[in-house]
Amino acid sequence: LRGGRVRLTRPLLALSLDRPMPPGELTWEQVRETTLQFESDVMAFGDGEDLGTGRTFHVVVEPRAVRVRVGG
Repeated sequence: LRGGRVRLTRPLLALSLDRPMPPGELTWEQVRETTLQFESDVMAFGDGEDLGTGRTFHVVVEPRAVRVRVGG
């Protein structure tokens, strides 16, 4: 998502109310690795484990490591 908090609120509200989102509200990209940067320290969790606190996290997804099932 790009934009401010107000723009982020619309799709999150639609998801929480189990309503469809307008086309183009969310975009999906597939990446194997990325770097997440935050303005202040945040807590990071992976697989339910505390990974520490920091402002920058380099994330790598191993092949077939993540499977997400959506829907019934």
